[in-house]
This record gives sequence, C-alpha cells and structure tokens, in this order.
Amino acid sequence: MTRPVITFSVSNVPKYSSKPTKEHWVAVKRIIRYLKGTHNLGLIYKMSEANGCIGFSDSNWAGDLDDIKSTSGLLFQAGGTAVSWRSRKQTCMALSTAEAEYIALSKAAQEGIWLRQLNIDL
Repeated sequence: MTRPVITFSVSNVPKYSSKPTKEHWVAVKRIIRYLKGTHNLGLIYKMSEANGCIGFSDSNWAGDLDDIKSTSGLLFQAGGTAVSWRSRKQTCMALSTAEAEYIALSKAAQEGIWLRQLNIDL
C-alpha cells in the first residue's frame, strides 16, 4: 500500500532518529494513527488511452530551519491517479524562491522524461 499524502512527514522522521525527543515521538505516533485510521484507502488505476500524464512540482524556499535548505516535491498522474511522487530536501542551497522552484521543476522534468520513456518501452 502506498500513501503519497504522508511522503513529506515520513521522509522527515529519520532526520531525528539519533536524538529523538518527545515531539518527534508524537509525530511518529500521528503517522501511525493516520495509517491505522485509513487502512481501507488505496490508489485505483483505470485504463484509459484518453488520459495523458500530467505532472506538478513545488518547493518551499529555505523551509528547513536546521540547514536552511529547500524541499522539492513532485507528483505525476496518469488517468487521474498518482503514478510517481517524491518529496526531498534539495542538495544545494537555493538563494531565492525562484531558484528553489527552478530546481524542483528541473527534477520534475527529469522524472517526466523517464516516465515518458518507460511508457514508450512498455
């Protein structure tokens, strides 16, 4: 079972595993409660040639206060259902919101090219 909704939260939990605090434990329990309460949800893929693939990207500039790095996110949908998604901290420090968005868009474009090639190969 995949859960795109909690990608960002789950990717941030391991950052604090060496010195977890009560606040981090509360965050982990919140994720577990969400999973337990939504065990009946899932992704449904419908076959349709009319629906193309559409992608989205976003970033938050300097959103991590520990190292002032931005986080990029991307989502691709085919037939209205998520087929690829990611939320990761950017490896370099963006100097502006525009640069952070450009980095996120670049990663999304790379993913889009890969998905297109995968679709051709299938």
